Amino acid sequence: MQELAGMKVYSLKDVCQLLKIGPKKGLELFNNNEFPAQRVGRSWWIEADAFKEFLKERHDYSKSITLR
Repeated sequence: MQELAGMKVYSLKDVCQLLKIGPKKGLELFNNNEFPAQRVGRSWWIEADAFKEFLKERHDYSKSITLR
């Protein structure tokens, strides 16, 4: 995570590492219109809060496992 213009942001590389995906899948995600990322020059960025919200919205609770 880095700070850009006073905002905490993740780069494409950061997101790939967090999600354990390769750069090709990462680019597919960042190019998806539903993913709230911004391109600045030749780099992709996503605000940390927007990334967390994106993950929360897409969490499938029906597949969650409860251990007892």
